[in-house]
Amino acid sequence: MIDRNWRMIVDERIKYAISAFFPTKGGMVEPTCELFQKLKDKGMPVKIVRCDNGGENLKLEERCNNVDWKLSVKFEYTGRATSQRNHLAELTIFHIGSRGRAIMKAANLPENAKRLLYREAFKIATYLNNLRVESIDGVETTRYEHYLGKKPGFTKYLHAWGEAGTVKVKGKNHPKLADRGTTCIFVGYELKSGDDMFRMYNPNTKRILITRDVIWLRHMYFNRFEPAENRFYHTSIDATKVKEGDDINDINETSDANNEEMIINIEENRNEKPTDRNKSVVLMWRELVNMKQSQKKQIMK
Repeated sequence: MIDRNWRMIVDERIKYAISAFFPTKGGMVEPTCELFQKLKDKGMPVKIVRCDNGGENLKLEERCNNVDWKLSVKFEYTGRATSQRNHLAELTIFHIGSRGRAIMKAANLPENAKRLLYREAFKIATYLNNLRVESIDGVETTRYEHYLGKKPGFTKYLHAWGEAGTVKVKGKNHPKLADRGTTCIFVGYELKSGDDMFRMYNPNTKRILITRDVIWLRHMYFNRFEPAENRFYHTSIDATKVKEGDDINDINETSDANNEEMIINIEENRNEKPTDRNKSVVLMWRELVNMKQSQKKQIMK
C-alpha cells in the first residue's frame, strides 16, 4: 500500500515542522503518540493539539489520553470550513508542497518519476523549511536550533536533490566482470542511521538504497541541455548542435554520427579569467568526445 496520507505537525512558537506519510489516515495515530512520548521524555511535552474533527483525530485524542499513553494532551477542534483557525499547519502544507514541486522541477523529473518520488521531495522540503532563520526572544538562529538545541548534522553533507551518484553494489558473490556500482538518484538523508547516510533511488529496481558509499557525478540524473541561466548546476557550458531537451546520450550519438566535434564554449565575464572548474569541465568533455570518436573509427575499421 502506498503512503499517500500526509500528516503535518507545526510548533506554534518556533514554526518547526514535522511531516510524514502514511498508507491510511488512521495509520498515523500510533506513530503520533510515539512522537509525543519522545518529546515528553526530552522535556518538551505537547500540551495542546489544534486540528479538525476528522475521525483519525478523534481516535488520536482517545489514544493520547487513555491508560496506555497517559499523555494528558488537550485537543482543540476547528469548526467546519474554518481552516484559518489552524492556519499554521495549512500554510506549512502549502509552502512545503510548493517547494517540493519546485525541487522536482529543478531536478528535471519526468511525470512518472514525480509520482514515485514526491514524498522524498516533500521530506527534503521540510528539512529546508526547518533551516529557516527565526528570531525568538532576541536569539536569531535556525528553527532546528531553536527546537532541538543544535544544528542538524546532515548540513555538513548537503547535495542537490536529484543529483546523480554511483552507488556501490558489489556483493559477496559478485561476478568479476560485472559493474561494481550503479547510477542512482539522490532523494534524501537517512537521519536515523547517521548524518552522512544518503537515500539513493535506483530507477532500475525502483528501490531506495541507504548508503554512504557514493561517488557524486556532479550533475542531475535527468540531465538536460538548457540555457545556462535556467540550469540548476550553473557550470556555464553551452553545447552547439544541440536542441533543448535532448538527452546527453542522444547528443553524443548525434555528434559521432556526423563525425563532428562537439564545440564547448565557456561563458565568462570579459573582465574575469576562466576558473579552474570551467577549465576542468572543458577538458573532461573534450576527452569524452575524442574517446567516443576514436571508438567509432575502430568499429569502422
